[in-house]
Amino acid sequence: MDDQKNATGEGGRAVRRVERQQMPVDGRRPPRVKDQRWPGTVMAFGLFISLFTLLWLGRRTFIDALTLLRWMAVLCMVGTLLPYGWSGLRLGMEKLEWFLFNVLAIGPLGLSALLAINHYVHGPVQWREASLGNDIIVPVEQDGAVVEHRIPGQGFFYFPEEELDAATSGRYRVGVAKGCLGYWSITDAEVVP
Repeated sequence: MDDQKNATGEGGRAVRRVERQQMPVDGRRPPRVKDQRWPGTVMAFGLFISLFTLLWLGRRTFIDALTLLRWMAVLCMVGTLLPYGWSGLRLGMEKLEWFLFNVLAIGPLGLSALLAINHYVHGPVQWREASLGNDIIVPVEQDGAVVEHRIPGQGFFYFPEEELDAATSGRYRVGVAKGCLGYWSITDAEVVP
């Protein structure tokens, strides 16, 4: 009985030894779940960065909310398509932690990155002009049809008082451009001198 791991000690009580019964063939230990804090930190940063990105770039991009939610859902589920043993366990995460990491970090950060790429990498800028306080209507082509987007003249842009005082025309102009991902966005706004 030398090959058994549970041995009987004094008084007939079983003594349990903490050993592995078999070592892996290649000598490496399999990955294990670890107690770590970085996934929670990345999840918190993902939520805050996506919130600020949606407030800043989401309202400047001509994309409807349903399409934005679809992109978010796809990006949140991309990481769950990978097998857990290859991805989440190698990073030392439990299964629920890996799922929440995808939903709260990978998806929001991916959507923020796509919105930023679409906004900052764009084609030629087209300028539209209107009187201060009036809305600007921008016709853009989306999905093969021309759609008119209304940019509100009050409260959407902030112009410094110095620029407003120096402007004699009482007009402002907005630059719109088609981003590299195919969605139009507002690139710039300025007071016409």
